[in-house]
Amino acid sequence: MITNYFHKTKYLSILLIFSILLSSCASFEQMGQKEQSGTVIGTTAGTILGGILGDRLGGKAGVFIGAGIGALIGGLIGNRIGHSFDERDKEILKIAKEEDVELKTETISDLNKDEENKLEQSINLLPEKIKAKKIKSHSIYTTTIQTQFEERNANLSQKEYKIFNRLAKAYRKDGVRKIIITVHTDNNGNSFENQNITEIKAKNIAKIFIKNGYPAKTVFFHGAGNSQPIVNNSSSRGKTKNKRVEITDAENVSGFTLVIRKTINKTRDIIAEEHNKTDEINKQAILQKNANSCKLQFNGVPYNGQRLLSNGTLSYQKQKGWSIGTFFGSEAKASSIDNIPAFLDDKVIEQGKIKRMDGKSVNIYDNENEYLPGYKNQPVYTYVGGGFLSLYPVSLLKENILPSYQNPCMVIYSKYSPDTKKGKKDYEVKGTSWVYVNGNIILYRWKPLPMNNKTGVIGVDILLRKYDDSDFIKNTTEQFTAQVYYLNNSQIYTAAIPLSMKKMKKNNIKWRL
Repeated sequence: MITNYFHKTKYLSILLIFSILLSSCASFEQMGQKEQSGTVIGTTAGTILGGILGDRLGGKAGVFIGAGIGALIGGLIGNRIGHSFDERDKEILKIAKEEDVELKTETISDLNKDEENKLEQSINLLPEKIKAKKIKSHSIYTTTIQTQFEERNANLSQKEYKIFNRLAKAYRKDGVRKIIITVHTDNNGNSFENQNITEIKAKNIAKIFIKNGYPAKTVFFHGAGNSQPIVNNSSSRGKTKNKRVEITDAENVSGFTLVIRKTINKTRDIIAEEHNKTDEINKQAILQKNANSCKLQFNGVPYNGQRLLSNGTLSYQKQKGWSIGTFFGSEAKASSIDNIPAFLDDKVIEQGKIKRMDGKSVNIYDNENEYLPGYKNQPVYTYVGGGFLSLYPVSLLKENILPSYQNPCMVIYSKYSPDTKKGKKDYEVKGTSWVYVNGNIILYRWKPLPMNNKTGVIGVDILLRKYDDSDFIKNTTEQFTAQVYYLNNSQIYTAAIPLSMKKMKKNNIKWRL
């Protein structure tokens, strides 16, 4: 990974340190800033120095210097990737100074170490222009802008419009690639409202890029709301840092996933800490928003803050229901997941979908390898009380085991025949999900979006598990222990239910002796 930052008051001193470090490189002074950084980051010493400098520098205007992981990238690739956006860097530095705004740029490669070595060998004898084009096609460029837009207001101020218009022109000079605008905010207010506001703002910024020559099919936007904090929201300074806009361009949408995963690496621990400090939720408010009793007969008990069932069995096709013990499968002990707050006190965060400006539906996580094995667009379901309940899709990304950016739906049939697979669908409600992970056990938590929920179901906890190759040698139906939370005569109830998921055989498993 190559990270390049600039600061207007310390730029010369940084170059001096780099020059001393690489004094044996005669042509270093003739390189551009990105090229210099790429060369430095191509060495272990560059990694160490980058980390030290990144820890020391900061400031309001301009762009900062940070650490790069130079050991992962060869000298040529590091040099060329660093050089690929030099002119854009100069223009963005100029915008930062003239508009007195905090901007940060970062360039990374979409290749792993082996792929970088192969690319370096394949282009070694090519003309310089072709080399540059091939290197640039594997470079992902991101600009982060600190923006303090008004609370509950997604409109752009005149200053913001001017800044984003200048940034659009700077990006456009390097040619049209796929681009995504992501807007983030702090955790003030309702998470669902935050997501909606940031999505509108992201779309308003995306319109500026279209105005500057980007085709609608190449422009994506994402209202992340407060789902991806980079620092804790406990202080006003932290809230300020989390209010930001990220503009990323890449040759392919797969490049976007690399940037998102990089942010999520910071996100999980921060959100877990904030979840554990949530305030008591007013149960009466939940009852008022979800006045309807559930039509399905779960035969549960009144809810008094119970967590998920203390233990159960992840069973296979031949066993019906769930049971205590481990005879039929792997034991799942929710009690060992000690960072799970009571259901009603847990604030599930709305993440929002990634959308494209031409209105066509898109899922940037369409690669099978992006998902945890067995959890790509899976439905989970149960037959209960003469009816049917299903959640779809249950999708978990392999990186950090997080839900992909989708809104799983709950479907309820109050009357349903398992034999004929027929019945009348009573409700379909969109929701949002989050996961807690403990070893091989995953607690998947689903809650409905707060608008127009007439099902009477206010959430579901499911104990999932990680799979390995030996779990896919044949088609099976797996059953998970789950707990549903619902309303009955203006009271909150909870019930233990089994939820099933079909697990399909994989034909590409390689066995080793």
